[in-house]
Amino acid sequence: MPFREVCDMLQGLQELIAASWRNLATVAGTLLPNLLAGLFTIVLAIVVGTLAGRLTSRLLKAAKVDRAASRLGVLGPLSRLGIRSMSSLAGKADHGNLVWAPNFALGAVLAMHFAAVAGRFYFGRNRIDNAAPS
Repeated sequence: MPFREVCDMLQGLQELIAASWRNLATVAGTLLPNLLAGLFTIVLAIVVGTLAGRLTSRLLKAAKVDRAASRLGVLGPLSRLGIRSMSSLAGKADHGNLVWAPNFALGAVLAMHFAAVAGRFYFGRNRIDNAAPS
């Protein structure tokens, strides 16, 4: 193989690698904000869920829901499940906050992405339809 062909082949390979890195940077630049927004939404949902659980637990204690539940006989069956009071049930992380908050956040992120894709499809198609001569 002549030297000139080897140099041309190496130069083509170098250009291909440089184009791949540019493409990677472009894709990472477009995906990174969405990824960070999703992560922020999940963390925010966990914090809000935990705070709401604590507030609900305090409000239920102030309303004396535990006393009413014990008078109605609800705490007997619940104590067999390891639940000692109705007011603490709302604020415990293992009873839903850390499970439902991330699921809610992921659902919100997926809905946001679905709306963006649907909007691009609809408005892109609408522009094509309006641009075409009748």
